[in-house]
Amino acid sequence: MSRRSGARAHLGYIVHGASGAHPASAEVRVVRRIAHAQSLGLLTATLIDPVRYAVGDDLNHYDSVLVQGDAVTGELLEGVIARARQRGARLVLDLDDDVLTEEARARLLAQEYDVARLDAVRRLAAEADVVIVSTDRLAATVSDFARSIVVVQNELDPRLWPGPAPAEPARELAETRVVYVGSTTHAVDLALLRPVFDGLTDSRGRPIVLEVVGVTGADEPWFSRLEIPAGAHPYPAFAAWLHAHRDRWAFGVAPLADVGANASKSDLRFLEYSMLGLATVASDSPAYSGTGEHGALLVPSGADAWRTAIVALADDADDARRRALAAASYVRRERMLGDAGSLGAGAWGAGSWGAGAWGAAVLRPRAEQVSRVRRAAALVRHPSRVLGRLRSGAPTAPAIPSPQRRPQTEPPVSPAPIGFDGATRDRRAGVTRVVVDPGRFPAADSWTSAANALIGEVETRYAVVLDAEVDAPADVDDTLRRVAEESGAAFVQPLVTDGSGLVVDAGSVFVSRAAPPVRVLAEHPLSDLPPADRLTVGVVTSRCVLVDLDAFAGFDPGYGAEEGIARATAARAPVVALGAHVVDARSRVPSAARSAWRGHPTDALASPTLESVVARSGFRLEGVRGSAVPELRERIMGNDFLGATRFAEPLLAARQEAPRRWSIRSGAPSGEAGRVWGDTYFAEDLASALRARGEQVTVDTRDSAYRAGSDHLDDVTVTLRGLHIVPPNPAAFNILWVISHPEMVGADELECYDLVYAAGAAWAGRMSEQVSVPVLPLLQATSPERFHPGPEDASLASDVLFVGKTRNVYRPIVRDALAAGADLSVYGDGWEQFIDPALVRGQFLANDDVSAAYRSARIVLNDHWEDMRAEGFLANRLFDAVASGARVVSDDIEGLEIFGGAVRPYSGQADLRAAAPR
Repeated sequence: MSRRSGARAHLGYIVHGASGAHPASAEVRVVRRIAHAQSLGLLTATLIDPVRYAVGDDLNHYDSVLVQGDAVTGELLEGVIARARQRGARLVLDLDDDVLTEEARARLLAQEYDVARLDAVRRLAAEADVVIVSTDRLAATVSDFARSIVVVQNELDPRLWPGPAPAEPARELAETRVVYVGSTTHAVDLALLRPVFDGLTDSRGRPIVLEVVGVTGADEPWFSRLEIPAGAHPYPAFAAWLHAHRDRWAFGVAPLADVGANASKSDLRFLEYSMLGLATVASDSPAYSGTGEHGALLVPSGADAWRTAIVALADDADDARRRALAAASYVRRERMLGDAGSLGAGAWGAGSWGAGAWGAAVLRPRAEQVSRVRRAAALVRHPSRVLGRLRSGAPTAPAIPSPQRRPQTEPPVSPAPIGFDGATRDRRAGVTRVVVDPGRFPAADSWTSAANALIGEVETRYAVVLDAEVDAPADVDDTLRRVAEESGAAFVQPLVTDGSGLVVDAGSVFVSRAAPPVRVLAEHPLSDLPPADRLTVGVVTSRCVLVDLDAFAGFDPGYGAEEGIARATAARAPVVALGAHVVDARSRVPSAARSAWRGHPTDALASPTLESVVARSGFRLEGVRGSAVPELRERIMGNDFLGATRFAEPLLAARQEAPRRWSIRSGAPSGEAGRVWGDTYFAEDLASALRARGEQVTVDTRDSAYRAGSDHLDDVTVTLRGLHIVPPNPAAFNILWVISHPEMVGADELECYDLVYAAGAAWAGRMSEQVSVPVLPLLQATSPERFHPGPEDASLASDVLFVGKTRNVYRPIVRDALAAGADLSVYGDGWEQFIDPALVRGQFLANDDVSAAYRSARIVLNDHWEDMRAEGFLANRLFDAVASGARVVSDDIEGLEIFGGAVRPYSGQADLRAAAPR
């Protein structure tokens, strides 16, 4: 773990992708800089496996740990942060986009961005020693979330971007081809170009054609797409592929929509176009400010201004060439990673905005390194100190930090233990919520002391004591009180979940004095809970509990939340109110909770048994195994096991008479974010149909599909494959049902399953010839309980109806319907950028109202992704609308005949007028 004096610094980094196959941002911001620094002998570096690092299996010494963006999230991020702090590593976040502000979060969530990824960046920004950003604007944005910020502009690696070839004489071409390169996050920016390039010609009447690389998978008549081949997606291969095609284009465009997050973007596209030998036409926005001095043509917002600029540059090839040469000269001179001659070790920390600033930010000054390493070594020699820092009840940063930071204040008095004595007080009926945040109670030495001081002021008989990080709805308090009154229990805890539909804590029981208590049904789906409304357990280890103050002697001072509550409730027959749910994803049974049985004989802890508790959910206990010892090699060498804890891991199995157990899994997120996904309801309806046939079914999201504590119980998994990959379960028979986006599913993924169904017959036939597993056609379906004929609803009535998101493109069927003069009503977010906002009836139509809206419309419109249409994947909207009794007009696709004339195809505006006559 130690490093030799004078040795080069060792950097560990975590980015998206495997070695050699990283996305562009990771390559430019992190991977290429590290490779360059290594080539100069300035550091050594290792691509970290975050799982191995978090659990302690990675024994490398890292002076710094650099994480790019949202490369690690959730519990794994917490483990990485804790491990870096324990080992004295400098924690660095690299950020190239605004994903922190509320405006940026709202925009990304509308594009189905995972909220856990956004939360992770906020958490890491607050915790990092330094945040490296690409622009001054982004630095100003991040300043509300981070303690230290360094701006390091983007630079290109000359090994990937050697520069433009010598200019060739101008050729007379039949058209001028303009390129736009971007990722899928730029779909809104692409939409700005539609009124610019639609029918655009130069002054001689020759077409000016926009060619799009990346950005979108949809085809539109006003641009052409140049498909990136399968092997060219890793950034080094992509750069080489662009160089091979650069002669196709006259110049490049870089539009940016006028939204807040775009103001913080970098000028990377200008750099890349310049090193392809192309002039850049860019939005006159903060991202490209200053590039005009180096050859870029900056254009104010507005289609007319853009058309004028594009035509002018298409007409004047010499001007385009001059601009390209000036830009390339600037980028070579000032925006490329330097060579060994210009970037020796002395320049590494010089503080210039180039590699020197990056190195100074990533690697702390030598004196600080030594100090932090010594502190880390002291912690390793005394694991109890590690446990005290990482697992105490001391205040920790919130999972989603607020941009407003509290000022640091000195406590007015020295922290001290605080007891509680309320036995003689007359208390009125009722319940009071007590939220414990030791950071707001500087006089207390611990969480339990702060709790004692607060409940000392409570006038009611019952108090719900919870940590400030626990998300508990207001009605939880009364539910806990009712269960306490009915059961006579002195302690009642709610059911704790992680927010994704998995149990974190349904109460705890003791199985051995050699291990902390075991949490009942941890990592199980909620559907595994027993049918009763309460459950008697052996001890409470969560951070939320109701206490009966007439029978409560107070918490032992000096403990964290879980330890203190466990000590108070052990052998007191606490009860879990299964109908009261709170969210506390970070709650864990601390190793120190084994101190809860001090003073209790084993017999007093033996009831109820784990076997009897899990039997109420229909499971049998086959045994208990001990967990691995963390950092075993270090502990053996140091003869240090005092701080090591082995946890008891129960091995559960279904009873022999239990029905077959299915897991229906989709790529939808959990919680409220998933309620706007059609996949959520499709999974629930499929589960209901299976339950009606006597099967046992759980419904998992992409957040809950990895149930380490319970997925071995599944007999069959059915993965509804859409946008997101949900890996199969090694313990089950795995079925993949490809219901959308077949272009994202390859043979390697299919080979991981035992049986594959596809909602497109053509695709199923083609893929069955490429893989060894059966690939069979199975169309999408609908639920007759949810979608069925019935009376019209006047509040939902419309003439022509479309329900769906924009996908950040102007969907052709909506555009054509308006051009055909349809009286259109639309439900879905993002439409205001394309159509009159008065036509948007709502951003979201509740699923329970969709069937009524369909049957209350004269015509329902339907369309398909181009790849789905080509492969015969009939959209689920067709099944839902026809089942509701609606007349549907759809883009033409093979297989519509199964609807018996209820769906009429169209291929243009004229067809649409004929298919949907008034």
